[in-house]
Amino acid sequence: MPPGREPDVLRVPVRGRSNSQIAVELFMTANTVVAHVAGSSPNWVPPPEPKPPPEPAKPASPTPET
Repeated sequence: MPPGREPDVLRVPVRGRSNSQIAVELFMTANTVVAHVAGSSPNWVPPPEPKPPPEPAKPASPTPET
């Protein structure tokens, strides 16, 4: 693979394409795509989605007087 193509290979799956579709787009075999995705640096993996903030605590209901 020519230098500088790995970012292209790693960017395409983010757009929801299969390995075969990536291979056709980048003029390489599907096995080459698999090898580059599998051997990619952890720096290319997107960070996990942040967790939503916790819900604020609900105020206690007033106790009815008896």
